[in-house]
Amino acid sequence: MRYLFVFVAAVAINTLGACAWATEPLHDGLIYGDKKGSIFPAECCWLKLPDSEALTSMRRAENCSAIGGPVGEYRYQEGKLWLIELRRCGGTVPLREVFPDLPSPAVAVWLTGDYIAKLNWLCHDKEYRGVYELELKLHVSQGNVVSVSERRRDKSDCK
Repeated sequence: MRYLFVFVAAVAINTLGACAWATEPLHDGLIYGDKKGSIFPAECCWLKLPDSEALTSMRRAENCSAIGGPVGEYRYQEGKLWLIELRRCGGTVPLREVFPDLPSPAVAVWLTGDYIAKLNWLCHDKEYRGVYELELKLHVSQGNVVSVSERRRDKSDCK
């Protein structure tokens, strides 16, 4: 359902050739040192969370104009991605409430693949794309960050 919404929104914006303002979807968050932002799978959209009946129930009951919840809030520290809590429209949800068998925080051993993090939003560029102070490309294997590349930007990239 999430992918359908994203696809329909992209087609509508491209077809109409104009900006459309809507509620921003909830995105998985990442904290890296003193920087905060969002993290996405390289191919699209949201990070996988472990299966849980409580999570499924929360997703069905979510009544919010922002799609995507609940989502994970992660920390990149000590070469690992740690799930520290969940976020939904109404605020945060402790891990134990949804995943009683996981430690809190938990190394995200269910995550393997390539991810992109955009941290510390600065401004928009001339094409109205977000400019972030730090963009990370992470290659992850069972929660362990195997490799990372950084791209730093500053306000000189703003419109």
